[in-house]
Amino acid sequence: MAAILCDIEPGDEVIIPSFTFVSTANAFVLRGAIPVFVDIRSDTLTLDERKIESAITPKTRTIVPVHYAGIPCVMEKIMEIADSRGLWVVEDAAQALLSTHKERFLGTIGHLCCLSFHETKNIISGEGGALLVNDSRFIERAEIVREKGTNRGQFFRGEVDKYTWVDIGSSFLPSEEVGPQDQQNSGGATAIPWDSEAYGSGLTTKDEETWDYTTYNLGLGYYFTENLQFDLMFSGNAGYVNSDVLFASFTIIFP
Repeated sequence: MAAILCDIEPGDEVIIPSFTFVSTANAFVLRGAIPVFVDIRSDTLTLDERKIESAITPKTRTIVPVHYAGIPCVMEKIMEIADSRGLWVVEDAAQALLSTHKERFLGTIGHLCCLSFHETKNIISGEGGALLVNDSRFIERAEIVREKGTNRGQFFRGEVDKYTWVDIGSSFLPSEEVGPQDQQNSGGATAIPWDSEAYGSGLTTKDEETWDYTTYNLGLGYYFTENLQFDLMFSGNAGYVNSDVLFASFTIIFP
């Protein structure tokens, strides 16, 4: 969805770190983009912001900083570069949910952000993820792309008398086959308790010089419960992530 919203076309270049999971590159390569790998910092293993400008060409469209293992990239410099060159920034915060950089949550700094709820992440839904939309210019089209390229959300809100196909899009829901298996294994949708004695009490760390709080990707998955609430763009309505919603992908809008 992020690649579509950035209007990535064949031949466009996307800057990504040389150390990341294949999905970071695949999402853009599937739109015909050329991944341009930039080296990482030795101290954080994240995209080296000092090497980005030398990799930018007239074909560059997007920068994708990956917050590896909950450790943030130097976002203020990356945003400065992107703003000066007219580029989009898509944060990959798959391993950085609830981590912060200079008192801002990772995923809320770039124009867009991708989260993962894969079973190895701190919050899981069997499969699935979320697109965070931080730029109001993307909101209307994000809904259409998520609705398989239709303006169905506008129809549900009474803004049009019928809905139709207006853009490219797809079904971004996870496979239904993982649902019954995962629900049976989880015994419902109860949270896995954090055992501080068994695993230690430190979920976060703080380094004043580099980042604020870092939530490590511990792989101790948590299922959604009624206590977890987001403002969801889900059929055009705000709602709750609750025990009945285990296997879905969401688009979350930050005002």
